[in-house]
Amino acid sequence: MRPGTALSQLADRPDLTQRPRAASPELKLATTIDQLLEDGVIRPADVVKLDVDGQELEVLRGMHGLLCGSERPRAVQVEVNPDERAALCQLNGLLRLCVWRASTLARAKRLIESGTDPDEVAFNGIL
Repeated sequence: MRPGTALSQLADRPDLTQRPRAASPELKLATTIDQLLEDGVIRPADVVKLDVDGQELEVLRGMHGLLCGSERPRAVQVEVNPDERAALCQLNGLLRLCVWRASTLARAKRLIESGTDPDEVAFNGIL
């Protein structure tokens, strides 16, 4: 598990004052937005906000059909992480989307104020 993820793991911790022991694995089932649309489980969204703890690129890839379709959302808000920025920009180029820097996260603002290059911090973007 990467740092900064939601830590959605199970751990047995009888004494809540102690640090958790090694996490137990969870079985996680997943599908794509495109598959949910194809199966009729959901309708196309007008506005999408992604908050998936570093998995934004995978989710966007899984909604490629929606993003390119006739019922594409007006806007998609997504956290843009520095390590995925190039891949996200490449995906956006293929989809003919644009990224606008909507807001810089509070932690990122502190990093920028302390001299970190703004291109090296995460921000919330609107596609």
